[in-house]
Amino acid sequence: NDQNPAIIDIINVHHPNFTFDELYRLNVTSHEVLLWSSSMDLAERYQDYIDQPMKANRVNELLFNCTSPWFGSYCQYSFEIDSNYSETVLSVQPKVHIVDAITHSTCYVLLKCDRGAEPMCLDWREVC
Repeated sequence: NDQNPAIIDIINVHHPNFTFDELYRLNVTSHEVLLWSSSMDLAERYQDYIDQPMKANRVNELLFNCTSPWFGSYCQYSFEIDSNYSETVLSVQPKVHIVDAITHSTCYVLLKCDRGAEPMCLDWREVC
């Protein structure tokens, strides 16, 4: 076995999970996946699976149905209980220029945004 013993797959037991194939058979849409507080990237991968179920190699990929206040690909994130949305945004805003300098933006194509003549994509800071 070539697996690294230091890397452990953690299965989230607090939130139900489904394979893409199970969701597809239940007629779950990518919009519903977003309502489950899943990540945008995961919702887009699921939409890709819906569009091409036979071509996409994602049949067994897991998607978690997160419940508030949890969100993320594995329901692994939550905000502090005593903070509100404004406080959270203000705490992140000063760090945005640092992140921009060292990373490439993710382009969310599942969400359509009309910004005039040229099509542009949304990045993570523009989605609320």
